Amino acid sequence: MGINKEELNLYLPLCIDEVERNGTEVHFMDYYIQWDSQPIYYYAVENIGFEANPERTEGTYSKYSSLDDKLDGLHYFTTHIKFGIGRASYDAAQEIRNEHITRDEGVALVKIF
Repeated sequence: MGINKEELNLYLPLCIDEVERNGTEVHFMDYYIQWDSQPIYYYAVENIGFEANPERTEGTYSKYSSLDDKLDGLHYFTTHIKFGIGRASYDAAQEIRNEHITRDEGVALVKIF
C-alpha cells in the first residue's frame, strides 16, 4: 500500500510504558477553566469582535461551535448511526446541564434540527 509504520506513528496511541518512564502528565483545559461555549461565545463577541458563522453548524442549531473542525460532522454522523443521537441532542443536553435552556426547549430544538 506504500505506507510504512513510521508514517502512522502520529495516529497511534502512546506506549504507556514510555509515558510512565518520561513522567508525562496529561492536563485538560477544563481542569483550570470551566469551558462553557455559550458564555465564551458572548465574551468573544463583546471583547474581540468575533462573528458567528452565517450558517448553522452542520446538524444543529448553533452558529458558533466547531467552526474550525471539519471532522465534527463525520463524528456526529457516525454517532447518529450507532446510537441514534445527533449533534443537536449533544448541544441541547450541554445547554440544559449548563442551565442556558430548559429541558422542554432542548427537546423542541432537537425535534427541529
